[in-house]
Amino acid sequence: MFTPYSTYGLGIIVGNQFLFSILFRDWVWPNFIEWGLILLLGGFTQVAQITLTKALQTDKAANATVLKYLGVVHAFLIGWLIFGEVVSWLSIVGTLIVLIGIVLFGLKKKVKQI
Repeated sequence: MFTPYSTYGLGIIVGNQFLFSILFRDWVWPNFIEWGLILLLGGFTQVAQITLTKALQTDKAANATVLKYLGVVHAFLIGWLIFGEVVSWLSIVGTLIVLIGIVLFGLKKKVKQI
């Protein structure tokens, strides 16, 4: 009979076959430079994950996770400045909300210390 684990595994196998048949129909292999960029991206991601894990180990989780929200602001700025993406008002409002939340968290922390 089927156990929950075998049913889950069977679902993954069948689902992947269906998904791969759709996703990789027009697959193009990366060239040498693109492979280098993929490896560089993987390296930077690994370094970021290690430093985030180290930050969560050494500092309070609340302090370290607040800095994680700055990733949204970085993505917004990189998309706008480097890739020339069109910025909508909704993106600007969302970025301002994130920044205001980070500033308010910092102010609340300073008030508790005093």
